Amino acid sequence: MIRTWILGAVSCVLLSFVNQFFNYRTNQISVNSIFVQILALPVGRWMARVLPPTIIRIPHLDWSFSLNPGPFNMKEHVVSVIIANSGTGGIYAVHIITVLKAFYHRGINVMATILLTQTTQLLGFGWAGLFRKYLVDSPYMWWPGTLVLASLFRYVYSWIIKD
Repeated sequence: MIRTWILGAVSCVLLSFVNQFFNYRTNQISVNSIFVQILALPVGRWMARVLPPTIIRIPHLDWSFSLNPGPFNMKEHVVSVIIANSGTGGIYAVHIITVLKAFYHRGINVMATILLTQTTQLLGFGWAGLFRKYLVDSPYMWWPGTLVLASLFRYVYSWIIKD
């Protein structure tokens, strides 16, 4: 599971940075999670070969985990892509900060920037959690963007890998 967190967190940060960086161009370039989905498989398999199978125990808690629990599987691959996908959209509060600097020629305090971005993100995730029953779990809601990811996972794991 540590491979999943490492792959997902690094991919999320990189996707967020790249998409935010290229957002300011006249011809915007957007990198989506299909890029991570394609790259995560060879990187995950490489991590499964390289990482040692040592077990790390956390003192004063009954938690332990292995750096290499076995071969890189589909569950780790899917979860790392889901984590990376959360960074593709960017933070909407950055537009507020950009407008303040570009059009009003005013700076904003670093702490105020951090608080603004955290509150907008947490409010968004909170509202999404409150309306999960209607927006996610409802059989009338289907997301065409995820169909591409699901079909690519099915193709890779049923035709190419055949574990």
